[in-house]
Amino acid sequence: MRAHQSCSCGVAVDHVVARRRTADGETLQLWHSGDVSGRFGYPPGLKRAQGRVALEARRRAWIVVELYDWAELAALVASHEAEVRVEQARVAG
Repeated sequence: MRAHQSCSCGVAVDHVVARRRTADGETLQLWHSGDVSGRFGYPPGLKRAQGRVALEARRRAWIVVELYDWAELAALVASHEAEVRVEQARVAG
């Protein structure tokens, strides 16, 4: 476990803050960092989030994750990453 400088719940190490199920019944965990994993690690094609774009994409995917199957999660996150990059480019001008 990695130590954190602060967390709104007061826990100072990596921890799960929520759980949901995919459309096909697989359990997902939302971590305090914003990362998403399953009970056996990351869904196929998905790795640990690296950077703000990846974490924001996972947070957005979390909102609708129950509508997707386990195998579809990497594509869901990738589509959200593309949206985040477009928004960042638009804001940057």
